[in-house]
Amino acid sequence: MDTAFRAINLISISILCFDNKKFRSEIYPLIYDILSLSERQIHKFSTPKWYKTGNGANHVIGEMVGAIVIKLWKFISSNNSHDVLPKMQTEYKWLYATCDKLISKTGVYLEQSANYSRLVCEFLLMLDIFETAAGMHTKTRIYFKKLSDYVLTLANIDQSINFGDNDGASVLIAFKNNILDLSPIEKYREAISEDSNLPDYKQYNQDGHFIWKSNDSKAISLFIRHGTFCHFREGAAAHAHCDLLAILMSVNGESLFIDRGCYLYNTDANRRFEDVSTLSHNTVTINNQEQAMFDGRGYYDYPKTTFLSTDIHDSCIFSACISYQDNIHARKIFYQKNELQIVDSIKSNANANYTILFLLSDKYTPIATKNKDSINICQNDKIKAIVKFLNIDTIYCSKEYYYPIYANKKETYAIRGQGTLRNGMIDIITKISFL
Repeated sequence: MDTAFRAINLISISILCFDNKKFRSEIYPLIYDILSLSERQIHKFSTPKWYKTGNGANHVIGEMVGAIVIKLWKFISSNNSHDVLPKMQTEYKWLYATCDKLISKTGVYLEQSANYSRLVCEFLLMLDIFETAAGMHTKTRIYFKKLSDYVLTLANIDQSINFGDNDGASVLIAFKNNILDLSPIEKYREAISEDSNLPDYKQYNQDGHFIWKSNDSKAISLFIRHGTFCHFREGAAAHAHCDLLAILMSVNGESLFIDRGCYLYNTDANRRFEDVSTLSHNTVTINNQEQAMFDGRGYYDYPKTTFLSTDIHDSCIFSACISYQDNIHARKIFYQKNELQIVDSIKSNANANYTILFLLSDKYTPIATKNKDSINICQNDKIKAIVKFLNIDTIYCSKEYYYPIYANKKETYAIRGQGTLRNGMIDIITKISFL
């Protein structure tokens, strides 16, 4: 895929400099040769040639877009009247077969990563530009519209939302202010769409992504993965983490509860395991057991998940349940009058231990109250929210690290609670009051 990235970057440079005679005569011939070699390399070593599991991946999309864009650019930039549009049936076959596996009918990107959702959306945007320039009409725009709706919906609740693996890759880096800048996607979507409105958040529930935003001055936003753990075969090396029922929260578009991210996802297994672990996400961990088993290459023994839409009524905005090994974890969320209440119902073996975690954005500092039954979340010495727990034995704050982007390490704080299931079950209640 790196070859595809470099080829698209070279084409972008060529477009920007093409009016310069010296560039066309002295530099562009070298770029043309590199593009030809890149095209051949993608054909010879592309992922579908050796990746036989049939899962599909962002690599296939990137490589096929790179190969097609090279061919389209050669066609568009050629002055030879006898040139005809190259045949690209194989590339499009692999591209669309992979899009069908990775982009759901509602637009959810099924590799379960905010970063790769953005990246694939950028690849499809770039391809649609070149197809339009070549006068082609394909299915690319259909996939782009669905995926861009999803990506922009995520950004609408939190511009810096992050979950799953994140290597910070970008196809449109020359046109962006920073890695998280979605303005090129937003502007292109507006240019090609008759309807500028984003879809109803509720449609994403059917694909396991709960997205919600309060209709008050606080604009509390939530993102929770609650559906199928992995949409590929068991053992697939997807970019998802063990984060079902984990809560990402923002207030007025500013992150409050965040995802730990991944520091290096191609490093040793122990380091990788720490980042993907259930213990590292904003949910409950029972007896230190993982929602899915991870062996460094992929996941096994996926948990069973249920989104309980019938339980959502009045102030109850979310209800879902997962079961794995001997554990059952149901999480309900209520919101009313600037207070969010999270009820975690746990069933397991008697005397099982549990841990609950909420990782804070580095913009906030948690301070425990004197009676130690609640935590004040402060920003610039002002209390922004108060977190109170019921049915938890021990509550404490700890210094932690999070990784907003690949190999980028930042310090922050976490709120943790711990306890024991005396009778094999318990309801942990977390109340968050926003000031």
